[in-house]
Amino acid sequence: MAEEDKKISETLPLESILKKTLKIPAYQRSYKWETDHVKNLLSDIWENQKMRKDVPYMVGTVIIHEQGINDETFFDIVDGQQRLTTLTFMLHALGYKEEMSLLHEKYLTPNSIEADYKYINYWLNKYDINRDDFQKYILEKIFFVIIKTKRLDEAFVFFDSQNSRGKSLERKDLLKAHHLRYVENDEIATTSAKEWEKLDKKGQLTRLIENILGRTRQRIRKESSDFIDVLQEFKAQRINKKKDSFYRLSKYHQPPIFEKWRYIDRGKPDDDDGLELIFRDIDAWQGTKRLKFVEDSKKFLPLQLMQPLEGGEQFFWYIQKYEQLFEYLFEQENIPDSTKAIYKIMQNGANWNIGMSRLKEIFEAALLFYYDKFGDDDFEKFALYLEHALFYLRYRQSSIPYATVQNYIIKEFNPFSIINEAAFPENCIYHIDDFIRGKYKTILPEKYQSGIKKWYHEEISKFAEVNKILYEVIELKDKIKFLSW
Repeated sequence: MAEEDKKISETLPLESILKKTLKIPAYQRSYKWETDHVKNLLSDIWENQKMRKDVPYMVGTVIIHEQGINDETFFDIVDGQQRLTTLTFMLHALGYKEEMSLLHEKYLTPNSIEADYKYINYWLNKYDINRDDFQKYILEKIFFVIIKTKRLDEAFVFFDSQNSRGKSLERKDLLKAHHLRYVENDEIATTSAKEWEKLDKKGQLTRLIENILGRTRQRIRKESSDFIDVLQEFKAQRINKKKDSFYRLSKYHQPPIFEKWRYIDRGKPDDDDGLELIFRDIDAWQGTKRLKFVEDSKKFLPLQLMQPLEGGEQFFWYIQKYEQLFEYLFEQENIPDSTKAIYKIMQNGANWNIGMSRLKEIFEAALLFYYDKFGDDDFEKFALYLEHALFYLRYRQSSIPYATVQNYIIKEFNPFSIINEAAFPENCIYHIDDFIRGKYKTILPEKYQSGIKKWYHEEISKFAEVNKILYEVIELKDKIKFLSW
């Protein structure tokens, strides 16, 4: 091993660090420093210059990931982006003329950069700073401990071990980094990172990848979902970056009509963006080699909730597909009136009862999985049966700890494995019917009329649509009449 490869960390002045070609990778958080952060850094530097101008000022640690393309070496900033970016713009405001690669990076929050740059100039003028002396001090006396590695996973290990001022990257951030490294196209990488950040800002990312997708995958496998490692659950199967934009379609899941697909995403509104399916053969009547779906086409992507993930941009489209489906069903309310009714009751109950919120989460995830597999077929009927089976736990117990929910799903009623193993919608309903008849015949409603159980029973009983299915004779295997509450 070369001596340079052995040297993992060193202490360097800012001037030496800025001579490197530094880049901000797409997986990094956007620049978020506000003027208070900039003010504090400027004041700290100035105070140290006045009090100990000949003593190096140690600012902290920077972790960089060394990479090389076509004999060009550059360094992705894994940790230290906020401080290095701010110091770069400080030097620019001070009139520093040397090349600084961070000035040429594309920032997701240009307004923050502009506001902080204006404040730097304001601060320099307000305190009548000697710009040459201040610039010299920043370049020569500000030091960082530089941790350099050629392996991204190793860089994140170092990052996790650092007790930095900034907010630590969570597992979902590492997951984003893991898949972005397999994206060949820079525009797609940037768009994917922006969509990821948008979901995160809306507070929907953790709910989607952990509570909805991750735990659903675990429950389908009949595994405990007490803990989920999203980095392991959604790990890419790619070894290298994908060189073409097409994905093969499995013959198991469709007639051999289409050969492959791709999602066209140029990072900006474009009439050509959208899902594209390529025919395997061309007949005269077809007249074209492809079909295009444009509007909201991500929710139609040929990706399955339980599939292994190739990785890269495909993973981000997978996340966006199920985000669109969730929004379509539960936020835009493209669900039957009876389903809306019971869902609103669950939402109200979840606002003040943690047990209700846990059951509501499973209700959402199961309906999403069902719709993804069967579409509208018997959706309303399935939703009503699902509520009756799932919320049996609400009637049985006054409190519902998380462990109780987990045991119920794994050992008693697992709607996810029922959906996964069903060949057609009626099969799902038949299995839930069998479960309900075995459970509710042992429950006497009048014994359970207090607290949250009483509230839920009274609310759910207000809706004729909810009760209707429990009193009518339905066409199942043996035309069973469901029991009432």
